[in-house]
Amino acid sequence: MPLCFDLWRSRSRISSSMNVPGMGMDKSLGMSEDKMDLYSMDERFEERWQRIQVILMDILAQKEIHRRVWNERFSDVYDITVNFPQAFVDRLYENIRALFGGHIQRHVVCSLQKSLTYGANVQLLDAYLQHWNSFYEALKFINKLVMHLNSAVVRPAKINDSEFPMIHLGISLPDYSNEKIEVLELGCQMWASDVVMPLREDMTRMLLDLIQRDREHHDLAYTDPIRAVVASLVAVDEFKGRSMLKTYKEIFETPYIQATGENYRLEASKFVNETTCSGYVEKVLNRLNEEDFRARRLCHTSTLDKVKAEIQARMVNDRLAFILQDSRMVIEERRQQDLCNLYAVLRPSSEGINTLRLHFTSFVEEKAREAVGSNYAIEPQDLVENLVKILARFDEMVTQVFSSDPMFRKAVEDAIRIVINQQSGATSFFVSAELIARYCDTLLRKSSKNLTEVEEKLDGAIKVFRFLDDKDVFQRFYSRMMAKRLINKQFISADVETQVVNKLRDACGCDYTGKLMRMQRDINSSQGMMDKFFEKFPLKQFRAKCDVFINILTSGVWPIPTFDIPMKLPVILQPVIDNFNTFYHSEYSGRRLTWIFQLGSVDVRLSFVKRPVMATMNAQQLAICLAFSDTDTVSLSEMKEVTGMADEYLETNVDCLVSAGILRRQESASILSLNMEYAPKKPRIKILAPVTKEQPQQEKEETEKSTGDMRLVFLQATVCRVMKAHLNMNHATLVKAVKEQTQTRFIPNEVMIKKTIDVLLEKEYIRRSLTAQDVYEYIV
Repeated sequence: MPLCFDLWRSRSRISSSMNVPGMGMDKSLGMSEDKMDLYSMDERFEERWQRIQVILMDILAQKEIHRRVWNERFSDVYDITVNFPQAFVDRLYENIRALFGGHIQRHVVCSLQKSLTYGANVQLLDAYLQHWNSFYEALKFINKLVMHLNSAVVRPAKINDSEFPMIHLGISLPDYSNEKIEVLELGCQMWASDVVMPLREDMTRMLLDLIQRDREHHDLAYTDPIRAVVASLVAVDEFKGRSMLKTYKEIFETPYIQATGENYRLEASKFVNETTCSGYVEKVLNRLNEEDFRARRLCHTSTLDKVKAEIQARMVNDRLAFILQDSRMVIEERRQQDLCNLYAVLRPSSEGINTLRLHFTSFVEEKAREAVGSNYAIEPQDLVENLVKILARFDEMVTQVFSSDPMFRKAVEDAIRIVINQQSGATSFFVSAELIARYCDTLLRKSSKNLTEVEEKLDGAIKVFRFLDDKDVFQRFYSRMMAKRLINKQFISADVETQVVNKLRDACGCDYTGKLMRMQRDINSSQGMMDKFFEKFPLKQFRAKCDVFINILTSGVWPIPTFDIPMKLPVILQPVIDNFNTFYHSEYSGRRLTWIFQLGSVDVRLSFVKRPVMATMNAQQLAICLAFSDTDTVSLSEMKEVTGMADEYLETNVDCLVSAGILRRQESASILSLNMEYAPKKPRIKILAPVTKEQPQQEKEETEKSTGDMRLVFLQATVCRVMKAHLNMNHATLVKAVKEQTQTRFIPNEVMIKKTIDVLLEKEYIRRSLTAQDVYEYIV
């Protein structure tokens, strides 16, 4: 069997033939014939290349290709890439490169040079587009024809079968480290380097001239040519691994943005001298919209934001002082459309939008101060409802004018927060918290108000409450007022009370409302306790005359005094008290009851008047009235002996009964008598509890003092909790962490936190680090 058969057909057959012993052939003769066969491959490659070259030239010339010819040339390319060594594959690739280069120089470059010399701008662009469209379509067909070549050169295989004899013959293999690109990408790359780059200056100038004509005369006739040329600049670089849009940016995008900026810089100078601020802003918006529409028609999408930024820089950022000079007046006059335009123009500019926000914040703060007054000389209802109206009005403005921008919504909140927490030398700094608490108390007290309206107003009060820094002060005022409502059964609805507590919990957490919720549970459990009491002690004879209800309150939860006014309990109430003490200690062993009679109330029927009247009074006032059971006149000394009250409490309660008209003083102030002519207009009256002039002020002072003490304790606990979690922290980080954990109750200043840290250092809960003085360590 001869050795000189087609080498590329079967590597295994070559190997077996060369290794068959006894062929009668020496080693040097076999090597010579192999080399001769390799040389014959060059002739076969040239034969196939000539046929491939013809069809490539026909495709570039836009000639019709018969399917049979297409299939044959496709097979030729496949044959070379699969059955020829890699050197011939690379040779085919380089031949195609040379063919493209020759075609571009002979048919494209020469034609465009003639158009550039003798033709107008549009004629050059038309000629360019004609050649580009023809060449690009041909490239796509050629790329399909040589698809196997692309696979071989872009992602070459390891070593194909035809290359194994080269290893045995000592012939070096091609270097596969040089990566090549697909034929389609190769043609586009050559177009960019041989056609576009030589014409770059002329092409750029022509494109910018046509775009400027569009700006000045709104001439849309050249939109399609410009868009097609720009698309060609994009197409030559839209391949993986290539520098994205390098040709497009260099030839068109960068000069276009520069020309756009210069054009609108000149227009801005002209508009500033011809129009007002509002008129200028309107023109800027028009130019932004026009250029955005133009860029969307002509440019790649990556250019849109760059064009906007350039116009913004030339017409807005460079003219900020002029644009902002009337911004405060526009806000004050509430020129909504002008304000919308101003916001739209300034939004991309951080400096401009921040200045507008500051002006807006200042205006909202000014209106809020007008609503609450400088020294809070205002009723609770007016304070809260005025702030709710301002908040609603400016929230609507933010939605309509500023597109619900969080920055401007926060500006409204900051302005309200500044006003509601402002310090005033003429009033206590807790005045806001007290007024809001009193407003809630007014709404929650039993009355003929509509529940739906009450709930809406309470929602507004909670909105205002969220801006309050002294939330712990509000809690102390609110809990005291809530205790009075619950004890005296003066709340409008238990469900509404619960809703308010839940909203406070959502705003400040469970710890904030823990005592409030316990107070509600005490009132609810007291009803069940009384049912059990009457089951065990029916007291039918007593209950036939009157009814009784006892509230069992948890000590330490309710903000009420834990001492009682010394007095002799009326005989009629003593059996009930004794029986309840017996019942309670049988139910709960180890607990102690403390009776606080001055917080209770009694309904007394006044039968000495012509028309029976039901009067609500406290236990001390009841004891005074019962002293008149057998007589119409009683001296103060006798009254003191009967009631067992001290002079101070006796005088104040007697004054309340005299003021109500039930009692009257004789000519001698020490003698009291029933007012037999007493005739109230209503069948039910309430005797006010004795209040001294100093009592409200004392309550405020006590609240301020107790709040200060509670804050110090709370801060100490917070610092210990933070340090225990981290073990060591520097001063700045510790202060920040403490502020974050206390903001739901109050906003401590750094001086207060520093004092707290010093106290804990003295108590040896924490210590300073030996390595750094500003670092604290937790002592375990």
